[in-house]
Amino acid sequence: MRRIAMLSAMLLVAASLFAVSSADIQAAAAQLNVPYDELEALVLKYNATSRPSDKVDAVPLDRIYDDFISNGISADMKYNGQTVRVSFTVASMQANSMYGPEYSWYGSTYRYRYEITGPNAISPDFSSILYFSAYPDDSEAGNLMNISSGQTITVEGRCEVETLGSQIYINLLGARII
Repeated sequence: MRRIAMLSAMLLVAASLFAVSSADIQAAAAQLNVPYDELEALVLKYNATSRPSDKVDAVPLDRIYDDFISNGISADMKYNGQTVRVSFTVASMQANSMYGPEYSWYGSTYRYRYEITGPNAISPDFSSILYFSAYPDDSEAGNLMNISSGQTITVEGRCEVETLGSQIYINLLGARII
């Protein structure tokens, strides 16, 4: 039991200081006289429960737009469904009206009441128009009071990409203002 407590403490310290590689796990397993498989399982469990964005810098919205313009398929694979941290200049902010358990706006229902939009982009050959919106949770309402159009902010959320012909909608759902 003492060995597991010491192992867990060392793992938490090591993981908080730097990313743990396979070689690091092997060295620690040898030093602690613990089977590699047990230590690796603890590292994998820790990495699965830690927030991936804690290790990632914010991506400028312009870079995301450039990625979609240069290779939309690759960008979709890179961002869609991932938790990403994005920095951008606020173009506008709005609150959707509430009707029942979901929010409705112009006949469509949304899970999120608030929307922050970034500047739109058009590909150099005018073949694509890109839109960005962040949808914060209701818990972010207090933070939204201090944001205005033209301000640069960073948000983090789960990226959902929707493509409708030449229009690409990049949505950050459950966004947290960083």
